[in-house]
Amino acid sequence: MKTKSEDCNFPLRLLMAFMANVETGQTGKDQKGHEEHAKATLDKVWNTSQFPALKAMLNNYEIVMDPVVYSSSLIDGGIARNTTFIMYNKISYELVICVAGTNMIDAFDWFTEDFDTENLVPWTPSIVVNGANNTGVATNGSVSAGTATALKDTWNTKGKKSGKSPIEWLYKFLQDSNKVSSIVVSGHSLGGAISPALAMALHDNQAAWNPNSLDLPITTSIFAGPTPGDSIWINYVSTHLYVCSTYNTSDVVPHAWELLMMSQIPKLYENIVGGNGEIPASPPEAATHLNDGKIVYWMVEWLTSNSEAISPNKYVRWSEDVPFDNGAAAPPDLYNKTTTKAGDLMYLLSPEARKHAGEICLFRTDQKPGEATNAQLIPYFRYFLEYLTLLGLNHIQQYSSEFFSSDVIKEFHDLMPGLNAGDIAPAIHILDELLANIAAYRVKHYKE
Repeated sequence: MKTKSEDCNFPLRLLMAFMANVETGQTGKDQKGHEEHAKATLDKVWNTSQFPALKAMLNNYEIVMDPVVYSSSLIDGGIARNTTFIMYNKISYELVICVAGTNMIDAFDWFTEDFDTENLVPWTPSIVVNGANNTGVATNGSVSAGTATALKDTWNTKGKKSGKSPIEWLYKFLQDSNKVSSIVVSGHSLGGAISPALAMALHDNQAAWNPNSLDLPITTSIFAGPTPGDSIWINYVSTHLYVCSTYNTSDVVPHAWELLMMSQIPKLYENIVGGNGEIPASPPEAATHLNDGKIVYWMVEWLTSNSEAISPNKYVRWSEDVPFDNGAAAPPDLYNKTTTKAGDLMYLLSPEARKHAGEICLFRTDQKPGEATNAQLIPYFRYFLEYLTLLGLNHIQQYSSEFFSSDVIKEFHDLMPGLNAGDIAPAIHILDELLANIAAYRVKHYKE
């Protein structure tokens, strides 16, 4: 259902969505450790005098369900994957379920929950139990396998202290006759794909959380979200829920996974200039050894192929979208900084990653692992890092500058300094896997 943009309260709900990313960058903790750290961090807003702007913005709201974190095992790094907490307005009785976006250092978030889009899963109420393995007739459309997996994890993960999942907690909260006027589900990035799926699952599974069968309006607040479902599902959600969706037109992420919008991705940052002035929008026949943008080009080609593979209904964006234009210009020192970082990166790449990079950039499939030289690879990785820098600015910082005051931005960064880390080393395993996927696609689909 369409809502007026002024009713969406984008600034407040974006802040709540950002707060759900509290465990991004945190490693070496089990689930209990993540949940304790997340609670201690968020509680600072109310329990200290350090964050007056945040506290004022969250006026009348309190956290009523402490963060629940689905995380990897300590053997796999103890990384938070999905984080959910619930806020409550003591005056309006609104409940806001806040869901986290992609954890930038977690391969599961990237390659399963984000990038698993070539398979569609039929939308039925049982999807909250079965996730990507759900079956049935897709009368109400389908969602990506990645979204189905993220929804299942979010719906079922039980907090270590409470012993309850968010859905079980909600059932008890309503059973205890707490006043609730409406429910909002808010998320940014991956959270912007989980948010409408979770909101729709609440609508379709009322018995699981609504013991008194209250007639509660449900809103999904979507920030920078990729498209989670096909055209039938998008229409199904829009028919039954209030949809508030906004995105920066210079942000790569919401350009996924609708094909027309994906075709625009390579040209989003034409102010990036490689060593020879080329941009990564060149067609394959022009993607010669002189084109610094080949990692970006082939990455987009690989991801686009996943969207092209689904049938008969394709991914489409929300008709309720409220786009804004707040593109970030390339920082003046970007070229020099990324040249240095690209050089540093050469010492972190595994031999297999070098081989894959050679297959992508040098069009060579006969290399031995590690054969590509630093001098050959640095221009391509410099451009790739330039692109990622602008992607990050337009996907995170530009939303803050669009909706927050300078005081809120500063306090939020002070509250969650881990979100500002720019070190690529913790994510090197993700880069290795990304290069392997891009190279496999390039070798299979194009030969020079």
